[in-house]
Amino acid sequence: MNRGRAAFGLAAATSLVALGGGGPSLGCQESVLVELLEPNTICPSGTDCGTPCVDDSACPLGLYCSPGGDCTFDCTPAGSLCGTNLTCTDRGRCVPTDQIDPPDTHVGGTAEISGEELEALRQSSCSQWDDRDPRPSATSLMFVVDVSRSMETAVADGGTRWSVTRDALVEMLDSLPDDAEVGLLLFPNGEGTEGFGDRSDPVEAACINIERLVALADLDDGQRNRLLNALWRADLSDEERPTAHAYSFAYDAMDGPTENTHMVVITDGEPTFRLECTDSATSSTSPTGALISAIQAARGESTSTFVVGTPGSADVRAWLATAALEGGTRRGECSTSVPPYCHFDMVEEPAFAAGLERALETISSQGVCDYWMQSPPLGSIDYDTTTVVWTKSDGTRRVLLRDDANDCAGEGWQYITGQSEIRLCPESCEAVREDTNDRLDFFYDCVIVS
Repeated sequence: MNRGRAAFGLAAATSLVALGGGGPSLGCQESVLVELLEPNTICPSGTDCGTPCVDDSACPLGLYCSPGGDCTFDCTPAGSLCGTNLTCTDRGRCVPTDQIDPPDTHVGGTAEISGEELEALRQSSCSQWDDRDPRPSATSLMFVVDVSRSMETAVADGGTRWSVTRDALVEMLDSLPDDAEVGLLLFPNGEGTEGFGDRSDPVEAACINIERLVALADLDDGQRNRLLNALWRADLSDEERPTAHAYSFAYDAMDGPTENTHMVVITDGEPTFRLECTDSATSSTSPTGALISAIQAARGESTSTFVVGTPGSADVRAWLATAALEGGTRRGECSTSVPPYCHFDMVEEPAFAAGLERALETISSQGVCDYWMQSPPLGSIDYDTTTVVWTKSDGTRRVLLRDDANDCAGEGWQYITGQSEIRLCPESCEAVREDTNDRLDFFYDCVIVS
């Protein structure tokens, strides 16, 4: 997404680095990355190889990250240091012989690296290959937006909850590049539709008219017009909120893989109907529980869910925050019961319009921090040893560490779409985007194919 990349000024470079070689041996194996992380401790064997670490990925093969935060080992496969009924793993841990090697732990964070050390990584790249333009993934957003009667309530800084939401969405559409994908479903939208539901039955009338979905598609002129028409023709006459059914239908209607798609729920209240618009009074599953389950299921398919609570949602902050938490979009250190909440909370925003515009800018720019991994001209990538370096405008540099254990909620990065893309975690993403002169470098171990 070139326009998105230019908007935030991210220059990025991708290189392949051959780190390490050979099998484990007593002492430290050669490793460019480990040597660069300023060794200051000593391994149990007395060799000068203990280095600061956050997780196993900062240590070369044969070493693991100790609870004290340095690379160490208890044994070597060629040695006999473990004792009876124990086996030495390739990370240098002694484990029972019937256990497999514990997987590397990746918990995110950062570590400092100098310009000279960065250049050393670059010079050690596989075949001297240096691709300085990794391609950001395109933004892909499916909006599920509340247009129940309560959204007509006036807000303090002018307009209504709906008019402010509509105008902010229109402005966001104007700012997105053509290669972004956007879809929209307003809910409720079933009342009075010929051949759909029963006008005399409030449960049926509150259901979702599937014909009013604006399907996810590239944001060309035709798609922009379809989205704008839906926004300007919204009917706010129904007071019910079939949120779970609207969310599930919008998600299921997306065609193909959804790993790079973000669902966005905007609402001012609690769901009043569960899936398939069953009245909550006759259902054993609460409307809110049904929605949370749907969000969890989407997250299991690598689709995240952002949640925006407009003014009027003060009494339902707990489930809104829980929805964002389960959707994988919590905002740093947050809570589901007290501020700061995990969702975009507009209840106490002094200017709702400005606050919502900032929230939508953060959401719509998510794709800027997703990058396709480039294929090397020779060899293949060792995905266990990827290194991401962030160079700030003041010249300082930091290694961003992989985060699998913490759901990528803070600093660091993770793989998405299998292992074909890298996503910066929210705190790192926001920090990198703050300055247009910041730069990213991606480094990979290279496995040479003969």
